[in-house]
Order: sequence, then C-alpha cells, then structure tokens
Amino acid sequence: MKKLFISIGLVAIYSLSSSGQLMTTTGNLNAARTDHQSQLLNNGQVLAFGGNNGDLLNIAYFNSAELYNPTVGSWSATGSMNDQRDDFASVLLDNGNVLAIGGMDGTNYLNSCEIYDVGTGTWSFTDTLAFAISDHRAIKLDNGDILAVYGNISQLYSQTSNTWSLGDSLTNSVTNFALVKLSDGKILMTSINLAEIYDPATDTWSVIPNSMVESRSFHTSILMSNGKVLITGGSGLKSSEVFDPSNNTFTASVNMMENFRSDCKMINLANGNVLIWGIGDFFNFFDTKCLEVYNPILNIWASAGTLSVLGASSYTVHQLNTNKMLFSGGNFTTGNGASDQCYLVDENSIVIVGVEDAEYNTVDNAVHIYPNPGNEMIYIKTSIDIETIELYDNTSRKVSTTLVDQAFEEIYPIDTSNLNPGVYFLTVRHKAGLITRRIVL
Repeated sequence: MKKLFISIGLVAIYSLSSSGQLMTTTGNLNAARTDHQSQLLNNGQVLAFGGNNGDLLNIAYFNSAELYNPTVGSWSATGSMNDQRDDFASVLLDNGNVLAIGGMDGTNYLNSCEIYDVGTGTWSFTDTLAFAISDHRAIKLDNGDILAVYGNISQLYSQTSNTWSLGDSLTNSVTNFALVKLSDGKILMTSINLAEIYDPATDTWSVIPNSMVESRSFHTSILMSNGKVLITGGSGLKSSEVFDPSNNTFTASVNMMENFRSDCKMINLANGNVLIWGIGDFFNFFDTKCLEVYNPILNIWASAGTLSVLGASSYTVHQLNTNKMLFSGGNFTTGNGASDQCYLVDENSIVIVGVEDAEYNTVDNAVHIYPNPGNEMIYIKTSIDIETIELYDNTSRKVSTTLVDQAFEEIYPIDTSNLNPGVYFLTVRHKAGLITRRIVL
C-alpha cells in the first residue's frame, strides 16, 4: 500500500492511501454527458439525464435518460425527457419521483419543467416557471417546497399543488453561485464575495453583512456534520473557507492540495470528513492528484496521492447505499468533449493512516491530559469553560462524547478501556472554538 508523505503547516500526515483501488471504474454511461443532472432514487438506483456532449465544434444537447444499477454496475436506457436540456436543475420529490427544472435546449432558455415517474419510467410536463432560467440552482426546503434561484429571482414549486409561484427577490443579482441548506432549514447563497440567507418561514432574503474571505464563482459549498458550511475553490482558486451560521461569519481555512477546483462537487463521509474530486493542476493535463479529503477537526486537506484517472468537472456524484460513491460523466482536462466514464470510491478505503505533532488550534495551558500515553482511563484537566469533550480515532470516527456543564479548573475522567491501542484525537469544544490534542493509548 503506497503512502505519500506530505506536510501541512505544523501538522505532518501520511496521505490517504491509494494503490489504484481507492477509485475504480464501473459501467460507462450510454451517452457521454456533461452539464447533466442525476438523482439517487429511493430504490438505490441512480437516474442520469440531460446535458450535452461537450463538443464545442459539434455541440449536441440531450433529452435522454438512463439508470445505473449498483448491483450489476451498469447503465440502461429509460424514458427520455420531452425537452432537451442542459445547465438545468433537478430535485428528488417526496414521492420518489424526479423534477427537472428549466435549463437550455441549445437555443433558448426554458421555462418548462417535467417529472420522471419512477414507476413507469416516463416523463411528463408539470407547471411552467414564471421566468425561463438556465444555470440556476434548486433545493428542497424542509416544508417540501422547491426553491429555484437565478439572478435576483427566486421561484417556489409546491409539491402539493404542482405549481410554481414567485418568491421574495434577492437583494443582489447572482451568477455562478452556490446554495446550501443550513441545519435550521434556512438557505445560504454565496456568490462572488456576497452572501444572503433565505428564511422559508417568512419567504425573505437578507444580506449577510460579513462578506466571504475570497471572491468566488463556480465554487462549491456543503453543510458539514458540525453544522458549519465548507466553501471551496472557484475559478482559479484552491483556497477554502468556513461559514459559521451561529454568528454569520466567514473564516479562512487551509488551501486544498491542488491549484484548481472549479465546478467540482463535495460529498460528506460518514466519519464527518468531506471528499472532493476534480481537476487538479489545470495547466498540467497529466495531473491525476485529484481526490482530496478535508478533516474539519484537524483543519487539514489530505491528498489521496496519484490515481489512475484524471480529474473532472461538471460531473455528478452520489453516495450509494453500498458505502460507495458514484461519480458520473463530466469534462476532463485532456481536451474537448464529455466523458462517459464512471467511477466508484469505497468510503471504507479512505483512511488517514498517521499523524505527527501533538497540538492543533491550542490555547496555551488550557487543556492537560494525563497520562499520555494512556491505558484504561485518562483524565482531562481544563482551565477554561468548555461544553463537550469528544474523542476521535485516527479515521476521524467519533468514539466517545462527554457533556460538560460550566467546567472550570475541573478534572474529567474518560474511560478508554474499550478502545483499541493506537492514536486518537481529543477535542475540547468551548465557546471560542476547538482545542485538539493528540493522545496515544
């Protein structure tokens, strides 16, 4: 098993292991497509539809659709949409069907929307948008309505009445933006260095006075398991930042390993880390260092090393019901044209295998651990008010949580008798942030 040694700031880590098994090929799409949409269906299959062939000299737009069966690892044709469309949006509805929203047919912006019936494998039109839109974003709200955003226009689709209506207008007209739903059900929009929040309860947009750290377009955002939003990349950027909904602030985070992360998707892993796959060094067509993982506890990006495939953009990704992630289609850095290639990443094979150095994001003398190395019991002494003490193994899996009530100059015992020997990370959460210590059992 190959291990690549890298260094990030004060933290030295071995990279995520890869010997060609981390990302493996699966059945090809029937049509090479990019700027398409896909949805993970309730039956575990993946529906991919629309898009274009990526050939700028002989562009072709698709209305075709196909289904991926993870059991056999292959794609099969299903019913085609009524309209050709790319740069559109889609949402999985509560009844398990799929809604395709707007887009372009190669000539015109579309206001048409249609629904894929999983039971019959056919598409049928539903209510039209008030305004034709393309390259927009759509997201399902907690109340079941679908929010579609383009420019400064927001439109709402009711699953109950199958109709569209206009929502509150954004303060700013936005393009190449990102939408993400927060833990409280509100929607965060980020564009260039602007940010606004949509409140579904009042149908209102409000500007966040704190701008993003970097000016971003074609970037990606994702709600992490800790309730914060990770925002990455954009045109020509490898930087990342974190949005904290508790105080509406953006904070610079560490850079990704590679130089270019535009129109690349992120996906949450079960252990709380975030995976991104995409174009690495845009100016190096042979660069294959394209799969990275962000660890929010250690605040590091770790590369998976050199893979057997190039990075891509404008693909789709889904976490299957098999602990594997499916990446489908998109554009590669090697030239013009879309890809029909699809890849699987096994989440169980993504492991940070070693960490050096003892402290991260520390407050001087705020936390003391003894004994370290420990045995069946370790003790935590704190000199600040803290909220929780959490213990993670070296794959970032949480193994214990201790709730703390107004701790100050207190000693807390942590039972580690049921844990295997190895390296662990003890994280103390306090009002100002995190303190993390490396411990050995």
